[in-house]
Amino acid sequence: MRDAPPSGHGEGRHSRHPVVGVHHVRGWQPVEAGRELVEMVIDHALGQRRRRAGAPEAQGCAREGALAACRLQLAGLLRAAGLFEDAERELVAALTTIPTYGDAVLALAALRRETGNAAGTIGVLARFLEGDPYHLDALASLGESLHV
Repeated sequence: MRDAPPSGHGEGRHSRHPVVGVHHVRGWQPVEAGRELVEMVIDHALGQRRRRAGAPEAQGCAREGALAACRLQLAGLLRAAGLFEDAERELVAALTTIPTYGDAVLALAALRRETGNAAGTIGVLARFLEGDPYHLDALASLGESLHV
């Protein structure tokens, strides 16, 4: 029988995080810890794939896609926490990895629109639509950005 994890409250300087069961320290930087966790998850997932498949170039592409998807998820959490600059940095990094990642483009456009950066919103959507002019969600987001 497993013991319940500690609550993480009032248990000294080091304690276990109540949700994910990882150790944390007071003064912990959520963005850096989030990036480390993302890297650990990706490395674990790719390790599982390597054992099953074995194609190195496919692993590189899979790692880039997984990293971009994790950065998108991390950006969503940062945005919800009100850390807009950090969220934007993660989205830009995701788009640096995969410039045609539509979900990241839409998230970056929404974030910039929310923070009042109309020029940045229109710019990122226009660049994306140059490569994919029929992407309906990007067109709708651009229309919404121009309307505001």
